[in-house]
Amino acid sequence: MTRHGSYWSVVRLAAQCTDARVNVVVEGLYEKYPDVALLAAADVTDIEEIVRPCGLGKSKARDISACMKILHEQYHDKVPDDFNALLKLPGVGRKSANLIMGDVFGKPAIVTDTHCIRLVNRIGIVDGIKDPKKVEMALWKLVPPEEGSDFCHRLVEHGREVCTARTKPYCDKCCLADICKKNGVSIKKKKRRQKMKSLKLRDDFYWTGIIDDQLRVFDIIMYTEFGTTYNSYVMKAGDKNSSFRDCKSEVF
Repeated sequence: MTRHGSYWSVVRLAAQCTDARVNVVVEGLYEKYPDVALLAAADVTDIEEIVRPCGLGKSKARDISACMKILHEQYHDKVPDDFNALLKLPGVGRKSANLIMGDVFGKPAIVTDTHCIRLVNRIGIVDGIKDPKKVEMALWKLVPPEEGSDFCHRLVEHGREVCTARTKPYCDKCCLADICKKNGVSIKKKKRRQKMKSLKLRDDFYWTGIIDDQLRVFDIIMYTEFGTTYNSYVMKAGDKNSSFRDCKSEVF
C-alpha cells in the first residue's frame, strides 16, 4: 500500500484508540491487503474483523472501505494533497485532514486534538475556547504556517509528559512556567511556617508567642524583616499561672 494510503488508515483507526493497539491492527490489515486496490475490493465485514480491536469496528471498517474505493477510482490509489478534497473523504474531519497535510505532505497544518485544546487554554494562548475549529482558527492567526504542524506535535508531547490531563501537571519542571497563566490549575498555597517560642523575661514572668516568618508588616505601618509575633505573657504566682494577651488576662 502507498505510504499516503496507509497513513490515512492509521489516522482513521486512531480515533478513541491507543497508538500501540493501532500499530498492531494496522500491521495485520496491511499484511492481508497490501495496497489500496486490494483494500478497496475487500469485503467490509472482513475489514471489520481485523479492525474490531480498535473499537468502533463497524464505522471504521465502513469508512476505510468507502475511502479506499474513492482513492482507487478517483485518485489513482493516491491520497489528494488538497485540504478540501480530504474533507470530502469518508471519516475525514478537520483534525485528520490537517494531520495528513502536515505529516504526509509537509504543508501548513494546525491539528487541534485534546492536548492542543487543553494546553492553549491552560497557557492562555486562547481564552476559554473549546471548539476545535475555533481553536484552529485562532492559532492560524498566531502561529507561522510553516511551524503549525511541529507546534501541535510539540503540544502533544508536552501534554503527555508534563502538562498532563489526568494527573496534576508538573509545573515545577515545565519550560513554559514563566509565561503560563495556569488556567484551570489549582495551585496549593505554601503553608506558613509558624514557630512557638517562649522567653524568660524575669523570675516567674515569661514572654510566649508564635512567630510567623511570612507576615512582614506589623500593625499596617511597621515592616518586620524576620516576621511578626502574636504575643502573650505568662506570669507564675504560686500554684497559679496568669496569661496576658490582647489586653486581657486569664488565670489557669
